[in-house]
Amino acid sequence: MDTGSVTSSEEESELEPMIREQRVLLDSLERIMNKMTNETRQGFMPIINHCNESKIFMQHLTKEGYGYKDDLPAHLQEEWKRYREELKVLNTIKVPRHWRHVASEHNAADVLSRGMTASKFAEHAMWFYGPMFLHGSSSTWPAPFIATNEELIIMNPPKVSQPSVMTITKEEDIIYTIQHNNSFNKLLRVIAYMMRFRRKKKYISHTIEFEEIMEARKIVFRNIQNIDFKDDIKHLKRQRETLKGSSINSLSPFLDQNGILRVGGRLEAANISFDSKHPILLPYNDPVVKMILVQIHKDNMHCGPQALLTTSRQQFWILKGKTMARSTVKACVKCTKAKPKLMEQIMGNLPPLRVTQARPFFNSGVDYCGPFKIHYKVRGKKPSTAYIAIFCCFATKAVHLELVSDLTTEAFLAALRRFIARRGKCQVLHCDNATNFVGAKNKLQELQEAIFSDNAKTQILQECNNKEFNLNSFHLVHHTSEDYGKLQ
Repeated sequence: MDTGSVTSSEEESELEPMIREQRVLLDSLERIMNKMTNETRQGFMPIINHCNESKIFMQHLTKEGYGYKDDLPAHLQEEWKRYREELKVLNTIKVPRHWRHVASEHNAADVLSRGMTASKFAEHAMWFYGPMFLHGSSSTWPAPFIATNEELIIMNPPKVSQPSVMTITKEEDIIYTIQHNNSFNKLLRVIAYMMRFRRKKKYISHTIEFEEIMEARKIVFRNIQNIDFKDDIKHLKRQRETLKGSSINSLSPFLDQNGILRVGGRLEAANISFDSKHPILLPYNDPVVKMILVQIHKDNMHCGPQALLTTSRQQFWILKGKTMARSTVKACVKCTKAKPKLMEQIMGNLPPLRVTQARPFFNSGVDYCGPFKIHYKVRGKKPSTAYIAIFCCFATKAVHLELVSDLTTEAFLAALRRFIARRGKCQVLHCDNATNFVGAKNKLQELQEAIFSDNAKTQILQECNNKEFNLNSFHLVHHTSEDYGKLQ
């Protein structure tokens, strides 16, 4: 089959004149080489020699050091003519084509690709000897596969160019269109890569650096604030104050050197970070702000709403932050699963004195509270310490208060006399053993010595006998008792 001319008649007419400049020669050589390379891909091996000669000719041009528009010497022009004459031989080359289709059942390459056991593979003749029809005459070979135009279109569908359309939106809306999978860190990385693309600068490492992450944070905060606090920022730039009636007036906002809106205040002299002195102002119920709270919540071991709000305010001041912190913890799946159920304690039965009808303060309990400082109007006199004895009725829950000057036995007996004189005699009087003074060791020692010593008990019981009390009416409730310290 004829391969066709390497150079057409039009090309020969263009290349026929004397070539004097390297620019013209290289242009002609490039067109010839393109033609020869395409033919070589189709199996025309003799053209390889001419390709090599053309490369050698180009190396001569480089070695001589001629410029792109310099005139060529006579010997190079003669060598070019000789090379053009040899190219005419390529027009007479005919290469037969022997392309045949081999069905899958006769393809030896499919033996291993489709899998086979070792015993069958050792006896497989096609793998070792090839298809059987190759051992016979060519007349017995399968007919060549000739596809129609419709089949060629189906096998090789034309490529349809699909134009790429890019929608330009507002700069403030870009961060809300990024696919970040609800991760604030991923959002920052995506924006950092976008800034790399915008700068058109070559980076050695694909890893995002710390400075790029910080720059991405500034971009995110500026965009969020430009959406929700747009009017306040404009007014702040013009008149250095926010709009009247704005919801952020009480926060004394200002713009820092990066154009980020921050909370003012009086902590300028505090020895804390700048973010803690002037937190970044963020709006309520913003999707990115929610991601920030979720990240802080996870970084602090799924802390509660109050801890989340306190931690977030070290960097950010979120409007209605308490509400957003509460909703963030409530929406956390792990916190919901790990939240324990509060057990309701079943209260025990009430003691008989609590359910027996009696007059007020017939069955009572007593306890101390204090100490309290008593200040005198007399100039120069130091304030004294006093306590309050609380008498509580078990039946009616009525309360009687008596002022006690100190923790001595006499002071308690005087308070008891005043109580009896006002409320009447008690059948039973309970005391909690004074263990509420455990935290103040010195006071506890005074109370124990003053009230619960043997001498004090003797005096108290003697006073009860004089007032016609039952000797066993004054009870000291043990601290392990079920009714200890409780009125119930």
